[in-house]
Formats: sequence, C-alpha cells, structure tokens
Amino acid sequence: MFAAMAIVGAASQVAGLYETTLAERASIESINLSMKQREIQLNQKKLSVYSNTEKMLKHQTAQMTTRGVGMGSPSFNAIQRDTLNISSKAARNIDTEREFSEYNAMTEKRNVRQSTYAKLFGTVGASALGFAALMK
Repeated sequence: MFAAMAIVGAASQVAGLYETTLAERASIESINLSMKQREIQLNQKKLSVYSNTEKMLKHQTAQMTTRGVGMGSPSFNAIQRDTLNISSKAARNIDTEREFSEYNAMTEKRNVRQSTYAKLFGTVGASALGFAALMK
C-alpha cells in the first residue's frame, strides 16, 4: 500500500513539474510575441517620423521657392538642418523606447524563469520532506 501511494505521489509530482515548465514556456512565448508586436509599433512610429520629416522638407522647399529663396541660401539650409535635427531626436527617442522595451522583456523573462525554478525546487523539496516523513 505504501509503495503504491509513493508511486502515485511521485507521478503526481512529476506531472506537476512538467506542467510548471509548460507554463513557463507559454509565458516566455507570450513575452516574445508582445515584443514582436511592440517592434512593429515602434517601426511604424519611426516610419511616421521619417514620412513627416519628408513632408516638412518638401513643404519648406515649396515655401522657399515661392518666396524666391534659392536652395543654396544659408537661411534655407539652416531651416532644413533644424528640421532634420528635430527628426533625428524623435528617431533617437524611438530607439531609446525600443531599448527600454527589450530590457523590460528580458527582465520579465528572467522573472518568469526564476519563479519557475523557485516553484520547481519548492515542489521537489516539499516532496522530499513528505517522503522523509512517511519513511519514519
């Protein structure tokens, strides 16, 4: 009777450990999918910045041309450089946002793994204590 209970208990623990590792994989996959979605959003954001910059540069060129300002004018070049600098800052902000997202995802994955390991070791430890108590 004792041997049958021990076998059932051990099988139950193994099944529980397996399910815990499956849950870990699912959580990590969910984090990976979220990161891919975030990457797409940030790429769209960056493309939008580039598109808006291009529109602004064309608009400025059209304005300066209608005013009779030449393309080689220092004023015209300064205005366009300022526009490009603003666009560059926006693009760098998006890159920083991407780095934060990657760091957060890495931290979440590490936390999931650590939580899983803690559960696994806790379960194994509790099982060992339970079997030790039964052996007395």
